[in-house]
Amino acid sequence: MRSVGGPWRHKTTQRRGGHVKMLTIEADDFEQQYQESLSDTCTPELLFDRCWVDTLLTNVVSELRADYQKAEKAALFDALSPYLAGGLPRDVIGKQLGMSAEAVAMSLHRMRKRYGEILRRSIADTVAHPDDIEDELSRLMEVVATRQAR
Repeated sequence: MRSVGGPWRHKTTQRRGGHVKMLTIEADDFEQQYQESLSDTCTPELLFDRCWVDTLLTNVVSELRADYQKAEKAALFDALSPYLAGGLPRDVIGKQLGMSAEAVAMSLHRMRKRYGEILRRSIADTVAHPDDIEDELSRLMEVVATRQAR
């Protein structure tokens, strides 16, 4: 004999790991990183640092994206995020979003500022003392520069 609450109870039952944030692993991404690391002649330490930087920056962008989605500004994030590090055709993006070039510039400034805040907080989670944040940030920039120099 089935109880009336059976289907509801089955649907709402807490499963093992039910409130755990899941991390998806794309085998293709790991394979690509592995193949790139094989063709590189850098030290194991530098490879570790590069993986750390990649993971850190990916997490920072994901958190920034979540902030924009929560504020119902996903379209703004999608339009501006490719320009976090570089030049921006403000007038083109402004027309796409129905904004002035100045509003686009201000939005990008705010996005970059928030990106920096999230990055510093993420680095703070990995260091023993707050005074080490700037040193770690400098190291991150060095790793990024060596990757771009390849």
